[in-house]
Amino acid sequence: MTQTSDTTNAHRIAGLSVPEGATPVLSVTGEDRATFLQGIVSQDISNASPGDVRYTLFLDPKAHILFESWVGILPDEILLIPTKTTGDALLAHLSKYLFFRTKAKVVLANDRFRIATMAGPRVMAILTRHLLPGDSGVRSLSEGGYVFFHPGTFQRETPVGTIADLLVPRENADSFLEPLSQGLLSAGGCLLTEQGLQTYRIEMGMPSCPAELNENHFPAEAGLEEVGVSFTKGCFVGQEPVTRIKFQGKLNRGLAGFTLSGTGPIEGTLPETILDPSTQTHVGTLTSAAFSSFRGETVGLGYLKNSHAEPGTELVLTSGRTLHVTPLP
Repeated sequence: MTQTSDTTNAHRIAGLSVPEGATPVLSVTGEDRATFLQGIVSQDISNASPGDVRYTLFLDPKAHILFESWVGILPDEILLIPTKTTGDALLAHLSKYLFFRTKAKVVLANDRFRIATMAGPRVMAILTRHLLPGDSGVRSLSEGGYVFFHPGTFQRETPVGTIADLLVPRENADSFLEPLSQGLLSAGGCLLTEQGLQTYRIEMGMPSCPAELNENHFPAEAGLEEVGVSFTKGCFVGQEPVTRIKFQGKLNRGLAGFTLSGTGPIEGTLPETILDPSTQTHVGTLTSAAFSSFRGETVGLGYLKNSHAEPGTELVLTSGRTLHVTPLP
């Protein structure tokens, strides 16, 4: 079945992306699993109940972003779905905090699941026939495995429809994904390439690791405080500086959306410096960009000084390409 990078039908109906290769899944088990994670993640895990889905960040002691992950709470384990390229590094990071008396175990569970992602307004309608009864964030698939329904799109009320990660048991992944794909296509949806899912993310203003979320940035700069950080849970790695930034600090830059001149690919590699054309001074950084067939223009995400963040402001890349600031959805 043909995949596409055109997200038009994903926005109108739904899109399904099944990445090539292994997408990481980490399993945390043991009676101390929740308290173990509670001291490391920025989100509150200890008050979560089986069936809850949370979005969390892993910070360094200065509150810079190291990793992001969706977290699904199951009765006997906690499953983490981090960004595709970060599984081994996140496992190593968590292992540093596993002390001798900690009754918790963290392992990669890539051999158990194949991960797919669905997005769009009719995701639930298309998935319904494959779901067991329930109304929680984690739903069980009738063929085995789980669906993690994302609870929201960061701090904005963006009408993007449902976004969901499917954890399909590897032993029956093909027999599940083929009829699901056929049903999706019959409903008018599309099969997205990995680049197509990346384009959807950019179109909807969603920052991701490592492009926008990395050790050069704080959660507040990416607009992730509301969805990814708990300020009432108590101590965790990076808690003091991230709290100080919220209540005392003033950041001079933040996540911004852009439209770029031309339809061709960005020359060179990202990130790329953004300049004020009148002064040729550095005012920001373009971190992601893609041509959007849905919008008929090249769109991007990046970080921009607050002094230049007014929508419509014309700026320029060091390569000479013009871009304009656009409101995030």
